[in-house]
Amino acid sequence: MRHHGRNGLVYLSVHNGDLASALAYQSAWSIDFVPDKVETTTFTSTQRTWIAAMPDVSGTFTGFCDDATSQTYMAATDGLPRSMYLYPDSRNLGQYFSGTVLADLATTGGVTTAVGVTANWVAAGPVGRTDDYGTYSDTYTDPYG
Repeated sequence: MRHHGRNGLVYLSVHNGDLASALAYQSAWSIDFVPDKVETTTFTSTQRTWIAAMPDVSGTFTGFCDDATSQTYMAATDGLPRSMYLYPDSRNLGQYFSGTVLADLATTGGVTTAVGVTANWVAAGPVGRTDDYGTYSDTYTDPYG
C-alpha cells in the first residue's frame, strides 16, 4: 500500500536512555541508507567495478519551532545518543524505522516564514526497519573477521 506523508510521525527520546516520545509540530522526515562503495577495478578491466562496504544511515526531520518543548534542543546539545522512531503512517504503527541516533539542530526564521527547526541525525547504533514480517537492521558483519 502507498501512503501519503501527512500521516507520518517522528519520535525521539528526551534524555539518553529514555523511551522515545512524539516530537510535536514536525512536518517532514527522511532516512538514507547509503553503503560505502570501494573500487575494485583491475589493470586490465574494460570498465570500473565496485563493491559495497559498510552502510551509512542518516537523515533529517523538520518542523516548526514551539516553545512548549525543548526535546530536540536537548538531544542536540548534550551529544548523547537518543532513541528515534520514524513512522511513515500513523495509521499503521507496526511499520517504522528505528534506532539509536546522534542529532543536531538548526533553527531558522524570517520576515515571511514561521520559525522552523531541522534536525540532522546519524546512526549511533543499529538503525533498521520493522514491518509485519520482522525487523531488518543496518548492522554490518565483516565477512572476513
